[in-house]
Amino acid sequence: MTTMNLGDVNLYYEEYGSGDDVVLSAQMELAQGQSYQRLLGEAGFHVYYIQLRGFGKSTHVREAPVGGWYPMWAEDMYQFAQRLGVPRFTYTGISHGAGVGWNLALLHAEALRAFISVVGGPHDRSQPRTRGIGIEGASPPPMFEVPTTDPLRLQRRAARAEMQRGRWERLSAEERAISPGKLFPELETNAEVAERLSQVRVPTLLLYAAQDDISPAEMGLLAAKCVARSKLVLYQDYSHSLASEAPERLIQEVLVFKGELT
Repeated sequence: MTTMNLGDVNLYYEEYGSGDDVVLSAQMELAQGQSYQRLLGEAGFHVYYIQLRGFGKSTHVREAPVGGWYPMWAEDMYQFAQRLGVPRFTYTGISHGAGVGWNLALLHAEALRAFISVVGGPHDRSQPRTRGIGIEGASPPPMFEVPTTDPLRLQRRAARAEMQRGRWERLSAEERAISPGKLFPELETNAEVAERLSQVRVPTLLLYAAQDDISPAEMGLLAAKCVARSKLVLYQDYSHSLASEAPERLIQEVLVFKGELT
């Protein structure tokens, strides 16, 4: 098992690719098979795919951190890069993994070459939140999936469903207790979210799905309006499962975006 010791925590990670163009990406559960992160490694990046503190093979947590989950996870990513000896890197994450990146961009902008957010903008404050991680007592219906006859997308949906079947039962008591809640929980309105986003000074690629009922496309547009040097790519016929259903399409956009930065 490959882990990085950061003093008070061990973070499990998988490594793909090689070279100097380092990409860090963190999630609660590391996707198997032909994942977005694995494809980044095949595309020429040196990827460290990290399991967040509190989950799986990383150190578990018995008490919620004082400053909140997302800031703690962001600091873990910064310390991980420091331990690697990498002064600047690109961070990318999917959904909650992107929430880590937003905090990282605000807390350690000097360490980031770029930030790539996949279906992971700040939560919409204009309506009650009924889906997503950290909603107490909620039993929402499954996330919306765009109807399709594409055999590859259907195959990938089936694989994802199989992986998730029984997942809750497999989690430890400590894992089940983690409730990260909203990104930037102290912000009450979208106007306040916009003000916070305007403080981001890192080149940012926003990869969003138009039919996403968890991270609405409208929040991606808000981020694109507020974040200097940002770029929004919107996929019309996808939802929150964009990364697992079309990872190859994401890689194409990442390569274009990175090329535009050099």
